[in-house]
Amino acid sequence: MQCATSNTVSWRFRAPAGHGLSGISISDTGRNSADNVNGVYYRPLQKLINGTWYNVASI
Repeated sequence: MQCATSNTVSWRFRAPAGHGLSGISISDTGRNSADNVNGVYYRPLQKLINGTWYNVASI
């Protein structure tokens, strides 16, 4: 039995401007196999100014 020695990037994700990744849902596909990404979650980045939260438009 041969085992893989490297993984290949099969997809990329970019959150919208002003957002950051907050979670990734992954499912195990079993031994000797890459895991599957079920979902990617993101939220707006925010800053606190004088007691009020504001969404950041871009980074």
